[in-house]
Amino acid sequence: MEALNATFAHLIDDKLGAARNIRMAMASMFKWASKKKIMSAGVPPPQLDKTPKSQIKDYRQSMSELRTMVRGLDVLQDIDRDIMRLQFFTGTRISEALGAEWSKIDLEHPRRPTHFGQRLENDRGKCRA
Repeated sequence: MEALNATFAHLIDDKLGAARNIRMAMASMFKWASKKKIMSAGVPPPQLDKTPKSQIKDYRQSMSELRTMVRGLDVLQDIDRDIMRLQFFTGTRISEALGAEWSKIDLEHPRRPTHFGQRLENDRGKCRA
């Protein structure tokens, strides 16, 4: 048991994602074995340390970085430039931008930003971009 905990502690320090996966797999395995009465009665499953929550890095580009990115769009091919402009204006994911109905998108007259938990189109069938 000590060797298992030592290995797990090492993983928490070096490979947090792997540690989480192992902890979940072991918890499921011991729960299953308990239900099937495979484990001896009274043998508790190993208690591994909880893995810490991931720290989300909050990064927002400065206005000068955004201006530099927008100026750099001119060197891209038309479709790539349009996809990037749609993402800048609306905050879409790549898959959402690629799946958009381009006939309904007007990048020359952008309106307000849309967050793509909302629908791509407004009620008049036009893109909110």
